Amino acid sequence: LDLILLVLLSTVLLVNASRMFRLVMGSPEQYPRLSLSARQEAGNIAIRGVPVRYFIEEAKTFFVHFATQKNFASCGTKSAKMAWYEHLLVMSGYSTVFLLVVVGLRWFQTDTMQPIWNPVRLLGYYATFGILYGVTRAIKGRLAKDRAARAHSHSSDWVFLVMLWLTAFTGILVHAARLADWPLGVYALYVVHLMVAVPMLAVEVPFAKWAHQLYRPLVLYLMKVKARALAGE
Repeated sequence: LDLILLVLLSTVLLVNASRMFRLVMGSPEQYPRLSLSARQEAGNIAIRGVPVRYFIEEAKTFFVHFATQKNFASCGTKSAKMAWYEHLLVMSGYSTVFLLVVVGLRWFQTDTMQPIWNPVRLLGYYATFGILYGVTRAIKGRLAKDRAARAHSHSSDWVFLVMLWLTAFTGILVHAARLADWPLGVYALYVVHLMVAVPMLAVEVPFAKWAHQLYRPLVLYLMKVKARALAGE
């Protein structure tokens, strides 16, 4: 079921990303046409009129913005830096547990309780802390309207924050029940955990707030590629 959900969500996410790619890059006719000799070079094979080498050379833009979210701290104020720190905690914690569940499920969800220094267990603790701390700060900030970005909250903001917080919290409750060697509690809490986590993933990953984790760095990357292609470098 985990793998089926992965395939379904990935398919929808990638279809949306491909649509974004087409809309951002626009018509192939707008880009300078390469000479015949240039088109014969491997790096100048074109995708929608843009040489492949531009996509390869600017790939670092996508990974840097995905991993660091550095634009959050670009204005240099203390408030912006704190927002960046909180956002980075949530993003890295979420990404960590997502990879553990989707890619490393056989090591993450086992019948054997690993020692506390086990890398997978430590990553799970980091992910839990990052999500709970960052989301709690975000919830408090939206209640207090402490920044302009939090002055007006849409229902989708609250759904994302509450469901993400509950996913992390119920997950750590499942872990606590395992540590207490309480099988019935583990089963009951795991059902509650899935009741929160599955709807959150099915809605948030392809359609709602989580999606900007992919779309935002993707747009910044494509705009960089597009600028180079239009300049005909």
